[in-house]
Amino acid sequence: LGAGGGGLVAARLLRDAGFRVKVFEASDQIGGVWVYSDSPTRGALYKSLHTNLPKEVMAYSDFPFDAALPSFMKHEDVLNYLQAYARHFNLYHMIALSTPVRSAEYVPGTDWQGD
Repeated sequence: LGAGGGGLVAARLLRDAGFRVKVFEASDQIGGVWVYSDSPTRGALYKSLHTNLPKEVMAYSDFPFDAALPSFMKHEDVLNYLQAYARHFNLYHMIALSTPVRSAEYVPGTDWQGD
């Protein structure tokens, strides 16, 4: 998992359960699919995108969206939320940006090995 919505939550919960966690994010910032780019090869996000789910459904149970935001937010609001989540739960130090994973293999009796 990278440093998108799912990866950030997984990293936090695994860390809180006592695991050593390292997140490998291929891009140069966290946010996953919520990072906008003009490049046609980078994601399906378009400049004027608003969520199709309300923030009340999208929010993590222990980290609500800003109450001042509309229910159907701009993609930038979701990205800001994920960045705030990573800051609030001190996750940035566990994330290696610009680090794509090409392969991963578990070697019994050792840690995971990858490239």
